[in-house]
Amino acid sequence: MIAPGNDVLIFLIALGVLMSSAYAFGRIHQWRRRGRERDEAYRIGYDNASRSIIGMMTARPSTGPAGPAVARAGVHRRSAHS
Repeated sequence: MIAPGNDVLIFLIALGVLMSSAYAFGRIHQWRRRGRERDEAYRIGYDNASRSIIGMMTARPSTGPAGPAVARAGVHRRSAHS
């Protein structure tokens, strides 16, 4: 039997349990979503890095009048026709 006057206490305890469980479910949901987003971002970054490394490996340095050392350094001379 419930003593009279405990209705408020029971309500507060039930409200506390409800709010705590809602908070816990929200945190679990956020953790799982972040995990999927992190995995997806990792895969996208890995693919981009692989493509750029392969692109750098297959690119041929252009040799101009200054020679291959200047072309490798990223310095390009303009041609007389431009």
